[in-house]
Amino acid sequence: MDSRYLPQLDGLRFFAILSVMIGHWFQWQVKNEIFEKIPFAHGVLLFFVLSGFLITRILLIEKDNVEKAATSKKKLLINFYVRRFIRIMPIYYLTVLLMYIINYQQARALTPWLLTYTSNIYQSLNNCYVGGFTHFWSLAVEEQFYLFWPLLILFVTKEKILKVIVITIVLSLFSRFIFVFLIDMPYATDFFTTNVLFALAFGGGLAYLHVFKPSLAFKIAKNRFYLPISILTYIIFSVFFHYYGISTYFPLFDQFLFSIVMFFVVAKASTSDFTGIFKWLLTNKYSIYLGKISYGLYVFHLFIPDFFWFMQPKWGLVATNKYMACLLYFGLSVAFAHLSWELIEKPINLLKSRFQYSQKS
Repeated sequence: MDSRYLPQLDGLRFFAILSVMIGHWFQWQVKNEIFEKIPFAHGVLLFFVLSGFLITRILLIEKDNVEKAATSKKKLLINFYVRRFIRIMPIYYLTVLLMYIINYQQARALTPWLLTYTSNIYQSLNNCYVGGFTHFWSLAVEEQFYLFWPLLILFVTKEKILKVIVITIVLSLFSRFIFVFLIDMPYATDFFTTNVLFALAFGGGLAYLHVFKPSLAFKIAKNRFYLPISILTYIIFSVFFHYYGISTYFPLFDQFLFSIVMFFVVAKASTSDFTGIFKWLLTNKYSIYLGKISYGLYVFHLFIPDFFWFMQPKWGLVATNKYMACLLYFGLSVAFAHLSWELIEKPINLLKSRFQYSQKS
C-alpha cells in the first residue's frame, strides 16, 4: 500500500486545533444560544480519528512486512514506541517540568498523574476539570491507546482485524452507556479512555479500508452524500435532544455521531478528495505549516491566556475586547509552537531516522 504524504491531513490538524481553541477561549464568552451549541471542543475527536487512522495505517503496512519476513514484530514494536516517544513526549514533559517549577495552579499535586499520562483518570475519578491542564486528558487517552493498539493489530490475524475494530467501537459505546446511566461519574463520560475509543477505532477502520480495500476507501471518499448526510444526522440529533426535553441521552450519542462525521471528513482528506475552497483551506502553505506544529499549539494553548495577562503590564499590550484577546492568544500560541518546533521538536525528530520501519511510512 502506498504510504505517500497526505497534505490535506495536515490542514485538518490545523482546523482541529483551531476549533478546540475557539471552544476553549471564545465560545463561552459569546452570549448566543445557537453559537453556544456548536461543538467546537469536539475538534479533539477529529484528532482522535486522525490518530487512529495514521497509526493503524502504519501498523497494518508493517504487519504485512512482518508476514513477509521483511522485519520482526519485536523490532517493529520497539521502533513504534521509540518514534512515538520522540514525537510526543519531549515538549509535553518540558511543559510539565516548567509548570512544576513555577508551581502553576495544581501542577505539583497533579505531577504523578501528568508524568504517567493518566490525568484523564484523575479527572474521571474526581469529577473535575484541572485548569490549564484540563486538555491533557486527550493526550493521556492517546498514549494509553498507543500502549495496547499495536499489540492488537500485530498479534491478531489479518482476517480478524476488522472484527477487532468493530468490537472496539461497540464496546466503547457500551462503556459510554454504563457511565451515562449506571455510574455517577459525569466527567468520566468524556474523559475515561474506554468512553472515547470509538473515535480512534473509526480511524483504524478507515486505515483498514485503505490498506486492504483501497477501492472501497476511495468510493466512500468520493461519494457526494455520505458526508453531508452524516452532518445532517448529527444536527437533527442535536436539535431533537436539546429542544425536546430528552437531553439525558445526549451524552451517549453526541460524540459517537460526531466521530462518524469526522470519519467521512478524514476519508475525503486521506484521498485528497476535497476540492475548490475546501482544498485551498486545507492545502495552502499556512494551514499546512500550522497543521505541522498543531501538537505544540495544542499543548500550549490553554496556558496562553494566563501567560498573556501576567505579561500584559510588562508588554503594554492592551486587549480592548474579547475578540482582540483571542487573536492575541492565537498569535502567542503560534509563536510558542513555532519556536518549539524549530528549536526542540524538529531537531529531536531527526532521531527518528535511527528507528526506521521496514519501509518509509
